[in-house]
Amino acid sequence: MKSGFARVWLNIFLALLPISTVWALANPMFASPDEPAHMVRAQGAIRGDFSEPYLTDGVPGDEVACMMFDANITADCMDLSWRKSSTPQGSSTDNYPPLFHLVAGVPSLFVHGLVGAYIMRVWMVLVCSLLISLAGAILFSRLPKRWTMIGFALSLTPMVIFTIATINPSGLTVGLSSLIWATGISLIRPRGSAPPNVVRLAFASSLILFPFLRRDALAWQVLILGILACLVSRRRALELLRDRFIAISLLITALTMSIVWFTWSSDATESFVSNSAASALGGWGAGIGSLYSYTLQLIGLFGWLDSPMTNEMWAIYSGMLFLGLFLGLSSSPSRERQVLALSAVMLYLAPSVIGAVRYPYVQGRYLFPIFVGVFFLVGQANALNEDGPTSERFLRIFAPLFLILHFFAFAQNLRRYAVGRTGSWNFWRESMWHPPMMSNSVSMLLALVSLGFGAMCITRVLRASTRA
Repeated sequence: MKSGFARVWLNIFLALLPISTVWALANPMFASPDEPAHMVRAQGAIRGDFSEPYLTDGVPGDEVACMMFDANITADCMDLSWRKSSTPQGSSTDNYPPLFHLVAGVPSLFVHGLVGAYIMRVWMVLVCSLLISLAGAILFSRLPKRWTMIGFALSLTPMVIFTIATINPSGLTVGLSSLIWATGISLIRPRGSAPPNVVRLAFASSLILFPFLRRDALAWQVLILGILACLVSRRRALELLRDRFIAISLLITALTMSIVWFTWSSDATESFVSNSAASALGGWGAGIGSLYSYTLQLIGLFGWLDSPMTNEMWAIYSGMLFLGLFLGLSSSPSRERQVLALSAVMLYLAPSVIGAVRYPYVQGRYLFPIFVGVFFLVGQANALNEDGPTSERFLRIFAPLFLILHFFAFAQNLRRYAVGRTGSWNFWRESMWHPPMMSNSVSMLLALVSLGFGAMCITRVLRASTRA
């Protein structure tokens, strides 16, 4: 692996890891959708048990019921005393493909109890950060411009950081879908200095593994590949198919997709359609009417959809997203502009179609596999025609806003669990709850330092590329 590429990967990884780790340690245990159920199945799956009940270390997952869906109930209502070891427990995720639970369950082989649960979170932060930072390094090595890094950063909303810091498959979904997009773009439109063997291996691995993450992963993978196919020329497609490694990888991917369909996804699809027939809530109006909510959920609606960012933060972050998308559509070459427009349309058409069949069903985080691709394409499209002074001025405005929004998203989530969503902003001094291993003030300080350190790492990458 080339040393320059490795340095970029390391710096992006170091930018992402600290703030995600602080989220993992400061967010209350189980304060993520279905986190207790995923934790239970992870403990069973890693021991070769794929059917409930699972023998666990006594996860007190029912404790979260005291505060879920009510933003004014603080996290001190939970008793996080672990039950007896080898406690049989059920899980609502029993019919999921096993990949996420096999990965997440590794720490449970060595550590147990509340400490083990937090280590499981940190382990997932490490895994997801490695994958996402590899995708960022591949994109930046292809086009080492400011806009490449801006597009990459735009995809890392506070909600993305939240999901990779909890025991939920959405985080690993972001990691693998990021790799599919980054390596797919690099293979279809080759340029830059990313090591070819790294790109090819990452492309094959992410394609083969992605369907095993969730029951709906198969649909998102088909959609991603369809969008990427629109970017490739006929000549380049033939070149890729003549590459024995790529051809074999695509054949294995087709095989794994078939396995996932017949083992998990077909039953899930049948249940989805049959349940929709019994519901009168579905319809185009329901699906389209929820697009605004899905956008907010992509940006920052934490906990069990009960810990929102403030309206001001949503508005500013949404403005940055749509400004980046507008600039990408207005400045990119014809083929890139068409594919970017198609991916943006699919981001909102997919939940509209699902809502027309069954509503409610979709949550904003389900759309991450397409969302990250949209803003990877935004960064690449704008980087193709980057004007140095203009991009530098935009970065000087964007970077502080980005850091401020991430800090206050973290602070607002911590506030919600410490004193309730409408409680005092003085919660860092006086509160009903604080993370088990540190005070709220220390949590805030660590978040601030982590974001500053991340900014320093990214600045180092950009300065090195400018000198080169």
